[in-house]
Amino acid sequence: MKSQSQQFKLRFPDNLRKALEKSAKDHRRSLTAELVLRLEKSLDQYSMDRAPQVVRVKGQADVHEQPGPVYIGHEDEQRLIEAFRRLPDEKKKALLALIEN
Repeated sequence: MKSQSQQFKLRFPDNLRKALEKSAKDHRRSLTAELVLRLEKSLDQYSMDRAPQVVRVKGQADVHEQPGPVYIGHEDEQRLIEAFRRLPDEKKKALLALIEN
């Protein structure tokens, strides 16, 4: 089933539009798809920046750290991180075991 979408008029500078159009063309996406992807990434990053980080130390209670600076890497790295975060815990563990050996 398709998700509902809404039409939204937006005004922004020509140079920004041109940069987005170039990026969309380079990634073989429509301008709409480019904008939606970038907005989703921005919101995902915002959620991750705002979420408290949990540090687990064997034999000690969980320590909640304040959000800190987040490394923004290459686009492929970001996609890999986002895909990893969506995996169920058992698949995350299996993937980590695979790449650590």
